[in-house]
Amino acid sequence: MIIKCPYCGRRFELQRRPPETFCCPKCSYKVPFSVILQEQHSEKTMAAPASSAPVTAGGEPQGLPTSVINGQGDKTVVVEGLNGGLKTRLIPELQQKSKGILQVSFQGMSFGTISLPHGNYYNLGRKSSDSTAQIKITPDIAMSRIHAGMRTVKTPAGQIVYQITSVKTENPVYVNGHAIPKGKAYSLKTGDMIKMGETLMRFQMV
Repeated sequence: MIIKCPYCGRRFELQRRPPETFCCPKCSYKVPFSVILQEQHSEKTMAAPASSAPVTAGGEPQGLPTSVINGQGDKTVVVEGLNGGLKTRLIPELQQKSKGILQVSFQGMSFGTISLPHGNYYNLGRKSSDSTAQIKITPDIAMSRIHAGMRTVKTPAGQIVYQITSVKTENPVYVNGHAIPKGKAYSLKTGDMIKMGETLMRFQMV
């Protein structure tokens, strides 16, 4: 039985009876398991729970302690998830690739969201006719035409990590209020606040 997190899209193979509450081990999104079953049924990608599974008075499947098992060849690695001994198996080929986004604001106004590409080093900078930055952000004159560099790297666990660095010493990138030295890469995490000139950007993995 394949289950899918409705928030981040993570997919697992359910190996025992479902719990009352689903808690995604990737994004920590919580929802009654009945919601998962309804979505799976509407997508016609998941069979109904076995009739022998005990249910609550509200019709939700009775919960069991759960854990998540991440399959790696012949090995399994137990990680947190789903509230306790229910076993699920991660299905790597069904996972959606995570990507980074920047939620941009300048002079108290929202400038929308920038979707960041995966790949080798690329530049970010001011939005102007003479800027050669590959990603142009806002017309902020306090931001350099080429202000920051960014790239993605893959961890040993296969996760995508975005790294940012300052291009100039005298006008650096700030992350959570701290200047990033030129040439030193900082690995971004969801919720990090980036400042370039007077432009603020909130980084998020989705």
